[in-house]
Amino acid sequence: MCLSYGTSYYWRVAARYEGGLRGGWSNIRQLTTAEPSDSLRWEFLGFPHQGRDYTNQLSIAVHPENDSIIYVGIGSNFSAGHQGKIYKTTNLGATWDTLVEGVTATTIVIHPQNPDIVYVGLSAANYTPPGIIKTSDGGTSWSWSDYGIYIDWETFPVEIEIDLLHPDTMFAGTSSFYASQGRIYKTTDAGRRWFRPTVSDSLTGNISVIAIHPETTSIVFVARGVIGHLFRSSDGGFNWKQNSLSFDTASIYDVEFDPVNPNVLYAIITPYDYPVKIYKTTDGGMNWFNSSNGLPQLRTHGFYDILIRQCTCEIFLISGQGLYHSSNQGDLWRPISLPSSNWLEGAALSKDGTYLYVAISNSGIYRTRLITNVLD
Repeated sequence: MCLSYGTSYYWRVAARYEGGLRGGWSNIRQLTTAEPSDSLRWEFLGFPHQGRDYTNQLSIAVHPENDSIIYVGIGSNFSAGHQGKIYKTTNLGATWDTLVEGVTATTIVIHPQNPDIVYVGLSAANYTPPGIIKTSDGGTSWSWSDYGIYIDWETFPVEIEIDLLHPDTMFAGTSSFYASQGRIYKTTDAGRRWFRPTVSDSLTGNISVIAIHPETTSIVFVARGVIGHLFRSSDGGFNWKQNSLSFDTASIYDVEFDPVNPNVLYAIITPYDYPVKIYKTTDGGMNWFNSSNGLPQLRTHGFYDILIRQCTCEIFLISGQGLYHSSNQGDLWRPISLPSSNWLEGAALSKDGTYLYVAISNSGIYRTRLITNVLD
C-alpha cells in the first residue's frame, strides 16, 4: 500500500464467515506516518566512478518492472581526461556494466511498455558526439535514432519526452550555444524519423522543457530556455499558443503534470535575480500561482527537476543544492537530508512509488524506501 507522509490513517475490520454472514466491526484503529526528513534511510548502491571527478553531470532511469535495474549516464571531463559513459546494473548496484563509452548522456528515457527499449540524449559537451541513441535489447546493442534532427557540435538534444499512451510518438527539444538554433522535433515511428511539427518562430530557441498530458496526449507544453515563455499545443504540436506562465527575466526549468489530476501542473521558475520558485496551476495552465512556501533561497544556476509520486501525489524538488519534499501538493515544502553533502545531480522514482533513487556527484548512487516507519 502506498502511504503519504505526515498523514493519519483510520480503519476498522470485521470477520466474514462462510455463507456471507459477517461479524461485528472492530474498534477504529489509527496510524500516523512520519515526515520524510525524520524517516528516510539511504542505501548505497555503489558506482564505478565513485570518488572521481567525472563532472557534475549525471542522468538516471529505473526499469519500470524491476527496480533492481538502473541506467546511469555521466558526462565527460575533458580536462581530467575522463570519458563519459552509460552504465547499467541488474542487481541493485552489486555490479555495474559499461554499455557505451565516450559520450555525455543528459537524459535517459525507458519505453513504458517494452523496457528493453531505451533512448539516450547525448550532449556535445567535451568533444563527445551529440545526438540520440537507442537500444532495443536492454543495452547490448545501440544505434543512432535521430534522423531528421539538426545536430552539430554546438546543437544537441537536451530533452526527450515519450507519449505514454502511444509510445512510438515522442518529442525532442534541442539546445545550442547559439540560442536561436534550438528547435522542437517529433517522431511517430519510434525514432526512425523525426520532423519539425511546426514552423512557428515563437518556438525558435533552446527547448529545455517538454510535458505531455498523461490522458489527452495531443496536449503538449513546451518551454524555451533563457526566456521563460511557456507554450501549449492542443493538436499534437502543430499549432502553439503562448501560455499565461511567461517571464522575460526568468527561465522555466521544468513542467510536470500531476499524474492523477492533469489539471494540476507544477513548474520550476529560475529568476535571473534568484531565488528559485515553484509555480502551480489547478485549471490546466490557464492561471498560475506561486507555491514555494518553505523553500529556502535557492540559487538560480544548477540542476533542477520535479518528481511526482503517482500513488500519493507527493512532490520532490531535485536541485544541486538539496532535496525538498511536499506532501500537500506544493502548499508547504520541507528539506530531506541526503547521504552526502556533494552536488545532487539526478533522481528517479520506481514506477510503483516505493523507492527514490538519487545520483550524487563524486559519491555514487543511493536509494531510499519511501515510508520506512510509522508513528502509532
